Amino acid sequence: MNRKERRAKGIKGKGQAQAARPQIAAALRQADMLLAQGRFDDAAKMFSNILRADPWNATALFNLGTLHHQRGRLKEAENCFRRILQKSPADADALMALAFVLLDGGDMASARPLAVKACEIAPTARLLSKAGILGREMGDLKAAEELFVRAIEKDPSDISTFYALCAARKFSADDPVFKDFSSRDPDSPALSVDDRIKLRFALGKACLDAGDTDGSFRHYAEGNTLKKSTYKVFTIEKFEQYVDSVISLFTEETVKQHKGSGFDSARPVFIVGMPRSGSTLTDQILSSHPDVAGLGEVAYFRQGIPAFTNTEIPDYFTPGTPSITAELMEKLSPEMLQNIARKYLSVTDGFAAEARILTDKMLFNYLWVGLIRLSLPNAKIIHCTRDPADMGLSIWRLLFRENMPWAYDLAEIGRYYKAYRKLMAHWEKLFPGDILEVAYESLVANQEEESRRLLAFCNLEWDDRCLNFHETERQVRTASAAQVRQPIYGDSVKRWKKYEKYLSPLLENLPEIP
Repeated sequence: MNRKERRAKGIKGKGQAQAARPQIAAALRQADMLLAQGRFDDAAKMFSNILRADPWNATALFNLGTLHHQRGRLKEAENCFRRILQKSPADADALMALAFVLLDGGDMASARPLAVKACEIAPTARLLSKAGILGREMGDLKAAEELFVRAIEKDPSDISTFYALCAARKFSADDPVFKDFSSRDPDSPALSVDDRIKLRFALGKACLDAGDTDGSFRHYAEGNTLKKSTYKVFTIEKFEQYVDSVISLFTEETVKQHKGSGFDSARPVFIVGMPRSGSTLTDQILSSHPDVAGLGEVAYFRQGIPAFTNTEIPDYFTPGTPSITAELMEKLSPEMLQNIARKYLSVTDGFAAEARILTDKMLFNYLWVGLIRLSLPNAKIIHCTRDPADMGLSIWRLLFRENMPWAYDLAEIGRYYKAYRKLMAHWEKLFPGDILEVAYESLVANQEEESRRLLAFCNLEWDDRCLNFHETERQVRTASAAQVRQPIYGDSVKRWKKYEKYLSPLLENLPEIP
Protein backbone atom coordinates (compact mmCIF):
# COMPACT_ATOMS: atom_id res chain seq x y z
CA MET A 1 0.00 0.00 0.00
CA ASN A 2 1.63 3.28 -1.05
CA ARG A 3 1.34 6.72 0.39
CA LYS A 4 -1.50 7.78 -1.86
CA GLU A 5 -3.49 4.67 -1.00
CA ARG A 6 -3.01 4.91 2.72
CA ARG A 7 -4.45 8.43 2.62
CA ALA A 8 -7.23 7.70 0.18
CA LYS A 9 -8.39 4.90 2.43
CA GLY A 10 -8.62 7.45 5.23
CA ILE A 11 -11.46 9.24 3.48
CA LYS A 12 -14.57 7.62 4.81
CA GLY A 13 -17.97 8.28 6.34
CA LYS A 14 -16.68 8.31 9.91
CA GLY A 15 -19.34 8.94 12.49
CA GLN A 16 -22.06 10.03 10.11
CA ALA A 17 -24.72 8.79 12.52
CA GLN A 18 -23.80 11.63 14.85
CA ALA A 19 -25.05 14.21 12.37
CA ALA A 20 -28.35 14.97 14.07
CA ARG A 21 -29.53 17.77 11.85
CA PRO A 22 -30.94 16.60 8.49
CA GLN A 23 -29.19 19.38 6.55
CA ILE A 24 -25.78 18.34 7.91
CA ALA A 25 -26.45 14.72 7.03
CA ALA A 26 -27.51 15.77 3.51
CA ALA A 27 -24.40 17.90 3.11
CA LEU A 28 -22.18 14.99 4.19
CA ARG A 29 -23.85 12.74 1.63
CA GLN A 30 -23.26 15.34 -1.05
CA ALA A 31 -19.61 15.68 -0.03
CA ASP A 32 -19.24 11.88 -0.22
CA MET A 33 -20.60 11.99 -3.77
CA LEU A 34 -18.08 14.67 -4.70
CA LEU A 35 -15.27 12.52 -3.30
CA ALA A 36 -16.49 9.53 -5.30
CA GLN A 37 -16.46 11.68 -8.45
CA GLY A 38 -12.90 12.84 -7.79
CA ARG A 39 -14.02 16.45 -7.29
CA PHE A 40 -11.74 16.97 -4.32
CA ASP A 41 -11.72 20.79 -4.33
CA ASP A 42 -15.50 20.90 -4.30
CA ALA A 43 -15.60 18.27 -1.56
CA ALA A 44 -13.16 20.29 0.54
CA LYS A 45 -15.38 23.37 0.19
CA MET A 46 -18.40 21.33 1.22
CA PHE A 47 -16.66 19.98 4.33
CA SER A 48 -15.58 23.54 5.22
CA ASN A 49 -19.18 24.70 4.88
CA ILE A 50 -20.34 21.87 7.13
CA LEU A 51 -17.79 22.86 9.77
CA ARG A 52 -18.99 26.43 9.77
CA ALA A 53 -22.41 25.11 10.78
CA ASP A 54 -21.11 22.26 12.97
CA PRO A 55 -17.50 23.03 14.01
CA TRP A 56 -16.89 19.68 15.76
CA ASN A 57 -18.37 17.37 13.16
CA ALA A 58 -15.90 14.45 13.19
CA THR A 59 -16.75 13.24 9.69
CA ALA A 60 -16.10 16.63 8.08
CA LEU A 61 -12.96 17.19 10.16
CA PHE A 62 -11.52 13.79 9.30
CA ASN A 63 -12.18 13.99 5.59
CA LEU A 64 -11.09 17.62 5.30
CA GLY A 65 -7.92 16.77 7.20
CA THR A 66 -7.25 13.92 4.79
CA LEU A 67 -7.75 16.20 1.79
CA HIS A 68 -5.40 18.80 3.29
CA HIS A 69 -2.83 16.07 3.85
CA GLN A 70 -3.06 14.92 0.25
CA ARG A 71 -2.34 18.46 -0.89
CA GLY A 72 0.63 18.92 1.42
CA ARG A 73 -1.18 21.37 3.71
CA LEU A 74 0.20 19.74 6.81
CA LYS A 75 -0.65 22.42 9.38
CA GLU A 76 -4.28 22.52 8.27
CA ALA A 77 -4.45 18.72 8.31
CA GLU A 78 -2.89 18.55 11.76
CA ASN A 79 -5.42 21.05 13.08
CA CYS A 80 -8.35 18.96 11.79
CA PHE A 81 -7.14 15.74 13.41
CA ARG A 82 -6.21 17.44 16.69
CA ARG A 83 -9.70 18.90 16.92
CA ILE A 84 -11.17 15.41 16.62
CA LEU A 85 -8.83 14.17 19.35
CA GLN A 86 -9.68 17.12 21.55
CA LYS A 87 -13.24 15.75 21.75
CA SER A 88 -12.39 12.05 21.36
CA PRO A 89 -8.85 11.29 22.60
CA ALA A 90 -9.28 7.56 21.92
CA ASP A 91 -10.21 7.96 18.23
CA ALA A 92 -7.76 5.47 16.72
CA ASP A 93 -8.31 6.60 13.12
CA ALA A 94 -7.56 10.22 13.99
CA LEU A 95 -4.47 9.17 15.97
CA MET A 96 -3.11 7.22 13.00
CA ALA A 97 -3.94 10.00 10.55
CA LEU A 98 -2.18 12.54 12.76
CA ALA A 99 0.84 10.23 13.00
CA PHE A 100 1.27 10.32 9.22
CA VAL A 101 0.83 14.10 9.08
CA LEU A 102 3.54 14.59 11.72
CA LEU A 103 5.81 12.11 9.95
CA ASP A 104 5.42 13.97 6.67
CA GLY A 105 6.30 17.16 8.54
CA GLY A 106 9.55 15.60 9.78
CA ASP A 107 8.45 14.94 13.37
CA MET A 108 9.28 11.23 13.58
CA ALA A 109 9.57 11.27 17.38
CA SER A 110 5.93 12.29 17.79
CA ALA A 111 4.55 10.12 14.99
CA ARG A 112 5.60 6.71 16.32
CA PRO A 113 3.82 6.81 19.74
CA LEU A 114 0.60 7.99 18.11
CA ALA A 115 0.62 4.98 15.78
CA VAL A 116 1.39 2.63 18.68
CA LYS A 117 -1.47 4.11 20.70
CA ALA A 118 -3.88 3.78 17.75
CA CYS A 119 -3.07 0.07 17.42
CA GLU A 120 -3.44 -0.48 21.15
CA ILE A 121 -6.91 1.08 21.08
CA ALA A 122 -8.05 -0.68 17.91
CA PRO A 123 -5.68 -3.45 16.71
CA THR A 124 -7.56 -3.94 13.44
CA ALA A 125 -5.93 -5.27 10.28
CA ARG A 126 -6.31 -1.87 8.64
CA LEU A 127 -4.60 0.09 11.41
CA LEU A 128 -1.87 -2.51 11.89
CA SER A 129 -1.12 -2.31 8.18
CA LYS A 130 -0.98 1.48 8.32
CA ALA A 131 1.36 1.30 11.30
CA GLY A 132 3.55 -1.05 9.25
CA ILE A 133 3.72 1.48 6.43
CA LEU A 134 4.67 4.18 8.91
CA GLY A 135 7.39 1.95 10.35
CA ARG A 136 8.74 1.16 6.90
CA GLU A 137 8.95 4.84 5.98
CA MET A 138 10.77 5.51 9.25
CA GLY A 139 13.29 2.77 8.51
CA ASP A 140 12.17 0.23 11.11
CA LEU A 141 11.79 -2.60 8.63
CA LYS A 142 11.69 -5.36 11.24
CA ALA A 143 8.79 -3.73 13.07
CA ALA A 144 7.06 -3.04 9.75
CA GLU A 145 7.29 -6.70 8.76
CA GLU A 146 5.88 -7.83 12.10
CA LEU A 147 2.97 -5.40 11.82
CA PHE A 148 2.14 -6.51 8.27
CA VAL A 149 2.15 -10.16 9.37
CA ARG A 150 -0.14 -9.34 12.30
CA ALA A 151 -2.47 -7.52 9.92
CA ILE A 152 -2.59 -10.52 7.58
CA GLU A 153 -3.33 -12.81 10.52
CA LYS A 154 -6.26 -10.54 11.38
CA ASP A 155 -7.46 -10.41 7.78
CA PRO A 156 -5.94 -13.12 5.56
CA SER A 157 -7.81 -11.76 2.54
CA ASP A 158 -6.05 -8.37 2.58
CA ILE A 159 -4.01 -8.29 -0.63
CA SER A 160 -2.87 -4.70 -0.03
CA THR A 161 -1.08 -5.76 3.14
CA PHE A 162 0.55 -8.71 1.37
CA TYR A 163 1.74 -6.27 -1.29
CA ALA A 164 3.15 -4.00 1.43
CA LEU A 165 4.84 -6.95 3.14
CA CYS A 166 6.69 -7.76 -0.09
CA ALA A 167 8.73 -4.57 0.29
CA ALA A 168 9.86 -5.60 3.79
CA ARG A 169 10.40 -9.36 3.47
CA LYS A 170 12.47 -11.66 1.25
CA PHE A 171 10.38 -14.76 0.63
CA SER A 172 11.44 -18.39 0.43
CA ALA A 173 9.51 -21.07 -1.46
CA ASP A 174 8.17 -22.55 1.80
CA ASP A 175 7.12 -19.24 3.37
CA PRO A 176 3.54 -19.87 4.61
CA VAL A 177 2.33 -16.38 3.67
CA PHE A 178 3.76 -16.74 0.16
CA LYS A 179 2.25 -20.21 -0.23
CA ASP A 180 -1.14 -18.94 0.89
CA PHE A 181 -1.29 -16.00 -1.51
CA SER A 182 0.29 -17.90 -4.42
CA SER A 183 -2.56 -20.43 -4.18
CA ARG A 184 -5.09 -17.71 -4.97
CA ASP A 185 -6.42 -16.96 -8.43
CA PRO A 186 -5.17 -13.51 -9.52
CA ASP A 187 -7.89 -13.43 -12.19
CA SER A 188 -10.74 -14.17 -9.81
CA PRO A 189 -13.78 -12.02 -10.65
CA ALA A 190 -14.31 -11.72 -6.89
CA LEU A 191 -11.25 -9.47 -6.71
CA SER A 192 -11.30 -5.80 -7.58
CA VAL A 193 -9.07 -4.68 -10.44
CA ASP A 194 -6.83 -2.94 -7.91
CA ASP A 195 -6.42 -6.12 -5.88
CA ARG A 196 -5.73 -8.19 -8.99
CA ILE A 197 -2.98 -5.78 -10.00
CA LYS A 198 -1.42 -5.76 -6.54
CA LEU A 199 -1.55 -9.53 -6.26
CA ARG A 200 0.23 -9.92 -9.60
CA PHE A 201 2.99 -7.49 -8.64
CA ALA A 202 3.33 -9.00 -5.16
CA LEU A 203 3.56 -12.54 -6.56
CA GLY A 204 6.07 -11.33 -9.13
CA LYS A 205 8.36 -10.12 -6.38
CA ALA A 206 7.78 -13.12 -4.12
CA CYS A 207 8.41 -15.62 -6.94
CA LEU A 208 11.64 -13.86 -7.84
CA ASP A 209 12.72 -14.06 -4.18
CA ALA A 210 11.91 -17.78 -4.18
CA GLY A 211 13.88 -18.47 -7.36
CA ASP A 212 10.95 -18.91 -9.78
CA THR A 213 12.08 -16.45 -12.46
CA ASP A 214 9.67 -17.59 -15.18
CA GLY A 215 6.75 -17.42 -12.77
CA SER A 216 7.89 -14.02 -11.57
CA PHE A 217 8.05 -12.43 -15.00
CA ARG A 218 4.75 -14.02 -15.97
CA HIS A 219 3.08 -12.33 -12.99
CA TYR A 220 4.82 -9.03 -13.71
CA ALA A 221 3.74 -9.14 -17.36
CA GLU A 222 0.10 -9.82 -16.43
CA GLY A 223 0.15 -7.14 -13.71
CA ASN A 224 1.65 -4.52 -15.99
CA THR A 225 -0.82 -5.29 -18.78
CA LEU A 226 -3.74 -4.98 -16.38
CA LYS A 227 -2.41 -1.77 -14.84
CA LYS A 228 -1.82 -0.21 -18.25
CA SER A 229 -5.41 -1.02 -19.22
CA THR A 230 -6.62 1.31 -16.45
CA TYR A 231 -5.20 4.29 -18.38
CA LYS A 232 -7.49 5.22 -21.25
CA VAL A 233 -6.01 8.43 -22.65
CA PHE A 234 -2.21 8.38 -22.54
CA THR A 235 -0.12 7.76 -25.65
CA ILE A 236 3.68 7.80 -25.65
CA GLU A 237 3.60 9.68 -28.97
CA LYS A 238 1.96 12.67 -27.27
CA PHE A 239 4.69 12.78 -24.65
CA GLU A 240 7.39 12.64 -27.32
CA GLN A 241 5.64 15.49 -29.14
CA TYR A 242 5.49 17.50 -25.93
CA VAL A 243 9.23 17.14 -25.34
CA ASP A 244 9.90 18.36 -28.88
CA SER A 245 7.52 21.27 -28.26
CA VAL A 246 9.29 22.28 -25.04
CA ILE A 247 12.66 22.20 -26.80
CA SER A 248 11.37 24.42 -29.60
CA LEU A 249 9.72 26.92 -27.21
CA PHE A 250 12.35 27.21 -24.47
CA THR A 251 15.24 28.69 -26.41
CA GLU A 252 18.63 30.30 -25.82
CA GLU A 253 16.93 33.61 -26.49
CA THR A 254 14.47 32.91 -23.67
CA VAL A 255 17.37 32.33 -21.28
CA LYS A 256 19.23 35.46 -22.38
CA GLN A 257 16.12 37.59 -22.04
CA HIS A 258 15.19 36.45 -18.54
CA LYS A 259 18.50 35.54 -16.93
CA GLY A 260 18.86 37.33 -13.60
CA SER A 261 15.12 37.97 -13.24
CA GLY A 262 14.47 35.38 -10.57
CA PHE A 263 14.32 35.37 -6.80
CA ASP A 264 17.46 35.11 -4.69
CA SER A 265 17.42 31.92 -2.60
CA ALA A 266 20.17 29.32 -2.40
CA ARG A 267 18.24 26.98 -0.10
CA PRO A 268 16.54 24.60 -2.57
CA VAL A 269 18.37 21.65 -4.13
CA PHE A 270 16.32 19.94 -6.83
CA ILE A 271 17.06 16.26 -7.48
CA VAL A 272 15.68 15.30 -10.89
CA GLY A 273 15.73 12.37 -13.28
CA MET A 274 13.93 9.10 -13.90
CA PRO A 275 12.46 6.86 -11.18
CA ARG A 276 14.81 4.14 -9.92
CA SER A 277 17.86 6.18 -10.90
CA GLY A 278 19.55 6.26 -7.48
CA SER A 279 17.85 9.49 -6.49
CA THR A 280 16.80 8.22 -3.05
CA LEU A 281 20.41 7.22 -2.33
CA THR A 282 21.62 10.65 -3.46
CA ASP A 283 19.00 12.35 -1.31
CA GLN A 284 19.87 10.18 1.70
CA ILE A 285 23.57 11.05 1.41
CA LEU A 286 22.79 14.76 1.28
CA SER A 287 20.18 14.59 4.04
CA SER A 288 22.71 12.90 6.32
CA HIS A 289 24.54 16.25 6.47
CA PRO A 290 23.52 18.30 9.54
CA ASP A 291 22.82 21.38 7.40
CA VAL A 292 20.39 19.57 5.09
CA ALA A 293 16.79 18.39 5.33
CA GLY A 294 14.76 16.50 2.74
CA LEU A 295 11.29 17.47 1.54
CA GLY A 296 10.79 14.18 -0.26
CA GLU A 297 8.76 13.95 -3.46
CA VAL A 298 6.48 16.98 -3.52
CA ALA A 299 4.82 18.81 -6.41
CA TYR A 300 5.25 22.26 -4.91
CA PHE A 301 7.21 23.81 -7.77
CA ARG A 302 4.72 22.77 -10.43
CA GLN A 303 1.84 24.13 -8.33
CA GLY A 304 3.24 27.64 -8.60
CA ILE A 305 3.37 27.71 -12.41
CA PRO A 306 0.49 29.47 -14.22
CA ALA A 307 -1.58 27.08 -16.34
CA PHE A 308 -2.34 28.00 -19.94
CA THR A 309 -4.13 25.84 -22.48
CA ASN A 310 -1.59 23.80 -24.40
CA THR A 311 -2.67 24.25 -28.01
CA GLU A 312 0.59 22.76 -29.28
CA ILE A 313 -0.32 19.27 -27.97
CA PRO A 314 -4.15 19.22 -27.94
CA ASP A 315 -5.95 16.89 -25.54
CA TYR A 316 -2.77 15.83 -23.76
CA PHE A 317 -3.14 17.96 -20.61
CA THR A 318 -6.26 18.16 -18.50
CA PRO A 319 -7.58 21.71 -17.96
CA GLY A 320 -5.73 23.56 -15.23
CA THR A 321 -2.54 21.51 -15.61
CA PRO A 322 0.59 23.65 -16.07
CA SER A 323 2.84 22.94 -19.03
CA ILE A 324 5.35 24.73 -21.24
CA THR A 325 3.22 26.44 -23.86
CA ALA A 326 3.66 29.21 -26.42
CA GLU A 327 1.39 31.42 -24.32
CA LEU A 328 3.44 30.83 -21.18
CA MET A 329 6.64 31.72 -23.03
CA GLU A 330 5.05 34.86 -24.49
CA LYS A 331 3.88 36.02 -21.05
CA LEU A 332 7.08 35.06 -19.21
CA SER A 333 8.31 38.08 -17.26
CA PRO A 334 10.42 38.94 -14.21
CA GLU A 335 7.21 39.28 -12.21
CA MET A 336 5.97 35.84 -13.23
CA LEU A 337 9.33 34.21 -12.47
CA GLN A 338 9.54 35.87 -9.07
CA ASN A 339 5.95 34.83 -8.30
CA ILE A 340 6.77 31.22 -9.19
CA ALA A 341 9.76 31.37 -6.85
CA ARG A 342 7.85 33.07 -4.02
CA LYS A 343 5.01 30.53 -4.19
CA TYR A 344 7.50 27.69 -3.96
CA LEU A 345 9.43 29.25 -1.10
CA SER A 346 6.27 30.18 0.80
CA VAL A 347 5.34 26.49 0.93
CA THR A 348 8.82 25.11 1.65
CA ASP A 349 10.50 27.70 3.87
CA GLY A 350 8.59 26.59 6.97
CA PHE A 351 9.87 23.04 6.65
CA ALA A 352 12.87 22.19 8.86
CA ALA A 353 13.64 25.85 9.46
CA GLU A 354 16.99 24.97 11.07
CA ALA A 355 18.31 23.46 7.82
CA ARG A 356 20.36 25.66 5.49
CA ILE A 357 19.68 23.39 2.50
CA LEU A 358 16.40 21.72 1.56
CA THR A 359 16.33 18.90 -0.99
CA ASP A 360 13.32 18.47 -3.27
CA LYS A 361 13.24 14.98 -4.78
CA MET A 362 10.31 15.39 -7.16
CA LEU A 363 12.08 13.69 -10.07
CA PHE A 364 9.66 14.97 -12.68
CA ASN A 365 10.85 18.49 -12.02
CA TYR A 366 13.26 17.63 -14.86
CA LEU A 367 10.42 18.91 -17.05
CA TRP A 368 10.74 22.33 -15.36
CA VAL A 369 14.52 22.78 -15.26
CA GLY A 370 14.32 25.86 -17.46
CA LEU A 371 11.83 27.60 -15.18
CA ILE A 372 13.72 26.49 -12.07
CA ARG A 373 16.96 28.01 -13.37
CA LEU A 374 15.27 31.29 -14.30
CA SER A 375 13.02 31.67 -11.24
CA LEU A 376 15.52 30.38 -8.64
CA PRO A 377 18.94 30.99 -10.24
CA ASN A 378 20.86 30.17 -7.05
CA ALA A 379 19.11 26.85 -6.49
CA LYS A 380 21.09 23.70 -7.26
CA ILE A 381 19.96 21.01 -9.70
CA ILE A 382 21.27 17.44 -9.43
CA HIS A 383 20.51 15.03 -12.25
CA CYS A 384 20.54 11.35 -11.21
CA THR A 385 21.30 8.85 -13.97
CA ARG A 386 21.62 5.09 -14.22
CA ASP A 387 22.07 2.33 -16.79
CA PRO A 388 18.72 2.64 -18.63
CA ALA A 389 18.20 -1.13 -18.86
CA ASP A 390 18.64 -1.57 -15.10
CA MET A 391 16.40 1.42 -14.52
CA GLY A 392 13.76 0.23 -16.97
CA LEU A 393 13.63 -3.24 -15.44
CA SER A 394 13.26 -1.76 -11.97
CA ILE A 395 10.48 0.59 -13.11
CA TRP A 396 8.54 -2.23 -14.77
CA ARG A 397 8.59 -4.27 -11.56
CA LEU A 398 6.92 -1.57 -9.45
CA LEU A 399 3.53 0.01 -8.92
CA PHE A 400 3.82 3.78 -8.58
CA ARG A 401 1.65 6.21 -6.69
CA GLU A 402 2.28 8.83 -9.39
CA ASN A 403 0.33 8.90 -12.62
CA MET A 404 2.85 7.07 -14.84
CA PRO A 405 1.01 5.15 -17.58
CA TRP A 406 4.21 4.67 -19.61
CA ALA A 407 5.79 2.70 -16.71
CA TYR A 408 3.72 -0.44 -17.40
CA ASP A 409 4.95 -1.20 -20.91
CA LEU A 410 8.57 -2.17 -21.59
CA ALA A 411 8.67 -0.56 -25.04
CA GLU A 412 7.15 2.68 -23.74
CA ILE A 413 9.64 2.82 -20.88
CA GLY A 414 12.42 2.81 -23.49
CA ARG A 415 10.75 5.50 -25.57
CA TYR A 416 10.03 7.64 -22.52
CA TYR A 417 13.67 7.33 -21.45
CA LYS A 418 14.91 8.56 -24.84
CA ALA A 419 12.56 11.56 -24.77
CA TYR A 420 13.60 12.44 -21.21
CA ARG A 421 17.32 12.27 -22.12
CA LYS A 422 16.63 14.45 -25.14
CA LEU A 423 15.07 17.11 -22.92
CA MET A 424 17.85 16.89 -20.32
CA ALA A 425 20.44 17.36 -23.09
CA HIS A 426 18.56 20.52 -24.08
CA TRP A 427 18.63 21.89 -20.52
CA GLU A 428 22.34 21.11 -20.22
CA LYS A 429 22.96 23.00 -23.47
CA LEU A 430 21.00 26.02 -22.21
CA PHE A 431 22.58 25.98 -18.73
CA PRO A 432 26.09 24.59 -19.17
CA GLY A 433 27.78 23.71 -15.88
CA ASP A 434 24.67 24.43 -13.81
CA ILE A 435 23.42 20.84 -13.55
CA LEU A 436 25.42 18.18 -11.71
CA GLU A 437 25.03 14.66 -13.09
CA VAL A 438 25.37 11.88 -10.52
CA ALA A 439 25.60 8.41 -12.06
CA TYR A 440 24.38 5.61 -9.83
CA GLU A 441 27.15 3.28 -11.00
CA SER A 442 29.83 5.86 -10.11
CA LEU A 443 28.27 6.39 -6.70
CA VAL A 444 28.35 2.65 -6.04
CA ALA A 445 31.93 2.26 -7.26
CA ASN A 446 33.39 5.41 -5.67
CA GLN A 447 31.13 6.33 -2.77
CA GLU A 448 33.36 8.80 -0.95
CA GLU A 449 34.67 10.54 -4.06
CA GLU A 450 31.19 11.00 -5.50
CA SER A 451 29.76 12.05 -2.13
CA ARG A 452 32.44 14.72 -1.76
CA ARG A 453 31.68 15.99 -5.27
CA LEU A 454 27.99 16.09 -4.40
CA LEU A 455 28.50 18.09 -1.21
CA ALA A 456 30.95 20.47 -2.85
CA PHE A 457 28.41 21.24 -5.58
CA CYS A 458 25.89 22.15 -2.87
CA ASN A 459 28.48 24.35 -1.07
CA LEU A 460 28.53 22.03 1.93
CA GLU A 461 31.53 21.17 4.05
CA TRP A 462 32.45 17.51 4.23
CA ASP A 463 30.82 15.48 7.02
CA ASP A 464 31.60 11.81 7.70
CA ARG A 465 27.95 11.14 8.45
CA CYS A 466 27.32 11.31 4.71
CA LEU A 467 29.33 8.09 4.30
CA ASN A 468 27.15 6.39 6.90
CA PHE A 469 23.92 7.53 5.27
CA HIS A 470 22.19 4.23 6.11
CA GLU A 471 22.28 5.18 9.80
CA THR A 472 20.42 8.45 9.25
CA GLU A 473 16.94 8.49 10.74
CA ARG A 474 14.55 10.18 8.36
CA GLN A 475 11.40 9.41 6.46
CA VAL A 476 11.82 7.60 3.14
CA ARG A 477 8.61 7.03 1.20
CA THR A 478 9.92 5.54 -2.03
CA ALA A 479 10.40 1.95 -3.11
CA SER A 480 14.07 2.36 -2.12
CA ALA A 481 13.19 2.68 1.57
CA ALA A 482 14.81 -0.67 2.39
CA GLN A 483 17.93 -0.20 0.27
CA VAL A 484 18.94 3.15 1.78
CA ARG A 485 18.89 1.60 5.27
CA GLN A 486 21.90 -0.50 4.19
CA PRO A 487 25.44 0.38 3.11
CA ILE A 488 26.00 0.75 -0.63
CA TYR A 489 26.08 -2.53 -2.51
CA GLY A 490 26.69 -3.30 -6.18
CA ASP A 491 24.17 -6.08 -6.76
CA SER A 492 21.85 -3.81 -8.72
CA VAL A 493 24.49 -2.80 -11.31
CA LYS A 494 23.98 -4.61 -14.65
CA ARG A 495 21.21 -6.68 -13.06
CA TRP A 496 19.28 -6.56 -16.32
CA LYS A 497 21.70 -9.00 -17.95
CA LYS A 498 20.33 -11.82 -15.76
CA TYR A 499 16.87 -11.23 -17.20
CA GLU A 500 17.76 -10.17 -20.74
CA LYS A 501 15.52 -12.75 -22.41
CA TYR A 502 12.44 -11.15 -20.85
CA LEU A 503 13.34 -7.57 -21.79
CA SER A 504 13.43 -7.44 -25.59
CA PRO A 505 10.77 -4.68 -25.97
CA LEU A 506 12.72 -2.47 -23.55
CA LEU A 507 16.15 -3.12 -25.03
CA GLU A 508 14.95 -2.56 -28.59
CA ASN A 509 13.75 0.94 -27.68
CA LEU A 510 16.80 2.11 -25.71
CA PRO A 511 19.98 3.70 -27.00
CA GLU A 512 22.75 1.19 -27.57
CA ILE A 513 23.93 -0.19 -24.22
CA PRO A 514 27.53 -1.36 -23.75
